[in-house]
Amino acid sequence: MLKELKNNIFVLGLVAILGILLITPMAKADLDIDWIGITSCQQFRNDLPQGNFPWSLDIWVSVVDSGDLHHIDITKPGATSSFETMYEEAASGWWGFSLDDDYASLTALRAVYPEGTYTFDFLDSSDVLIKSLDIAYDGLPGVPTGSVDFIYPSTDDQTGVSVNPTFTWSDNSGAGDALMTEVDNDDVVYWDAPVSISSTSWTPGYISAGHTYELDVSVMNIKDWAGGPAFPTMTDPTGDTFSYSYMIEYLHEIVFTTVSQDYLIEEIEEILDFVDDSVELETLTGDGPGKSAANRLNALINMLEEAQSLIEVELFEEAFQQLEAAYKHTDGQSRPKDLVTGEAATDLADRIQDLMESI
Repeated sequence: MLKELKNNIFVLGLVAILGILLITPMAKADLDIDWIGITSCQQFRNDLPQGNFPWSLDIWVSVVDSGDLHHIDITKPGATSSFETMYEEAASGWWGFSLDDDYASLTALRAVYPEGTYTFDFLDSSDVLIKSLDIAYDGLPGVPTGSVDFIYPSTDDQTGVSVNPTFTWSDNSGAGDALMTEVDNDDVVYWDAPVSISSTSWTPGYISAGHTYELDVSVMNIKDWAGGPAFPTMTDPTGDTFSYSYMIEYLHEIVFTTVSQDYLIEEIEEILDFVDDSVELETLTGDGPGKSAANRLNALINMLEEAQSLIEVELFEEAFQQLEAAYKHTDGQSRPKDLVTGEAATDLADRIQDLMESI
């Protein structure tokens, strides 16, 4: 549902409060809302608030089928006119708003953006109302008592992180209903929520080499949480069902840089050079009778060269698969049968495995 979550969502914050309830409207059936959220957030790094003004506010709407929707006007509690108009961001299905100014405390933020009913008016390009929803942003849950301690990456600004990472952490707080995980670099974002509070690891998938990313792991308390794998849902009077929640989170974030692409290219080049040198020294040969030995050796070299080509264009998942196949044919196991033999075969298998671990 939220996998395509826009690049900067929740990146500003740590303690986040997200709200939804609804009411009213005159809707066109082709407007299908997926999720609505109001987020008041405090950003932490290494358990310390970020600067003198750590509090901010975000509002997000995700739409599955926007139909004639052109923009969304938002009105504060008790106000008679909107304070913000949101437009879709790059045909993403996301409409968003983030504060230009941050606040020193939640009290200061609430003085400008109070708890209460926020009205969302969905309009077409001629300002004709499609649907109006009243979102009750109040009755928020308490803040979790603690965050997490990262194990991998282990320190802020760590370099050389795998491009296929499994992030790990320990949960010190023991408090919270669920977790939210996110990694992004402003060009792409991987996001997962809600995640079981007992989770201490997450593998988002392959990311780019030589890039700096931010990893966020949030401990969340959620109003109306039923302990299920998904946020609660609500159906408005038109029959449109969308996800909602009241949520407050304690976000722990860390910045890291992945292993450089040049490093990976150098590793595969060193492996290919090692194969050439070993063949010349006759410490590595194809494992088979007659001409089949040369064919088997060439098959292994072709796997490694294909992995090299894939690394050069950052197709790391495919490169890993090629290396894995090459490793299985050099690891000394009977199945599948090794393609090469000789004194250098074990060293070759170790080198391939090291590159796989880097990826």
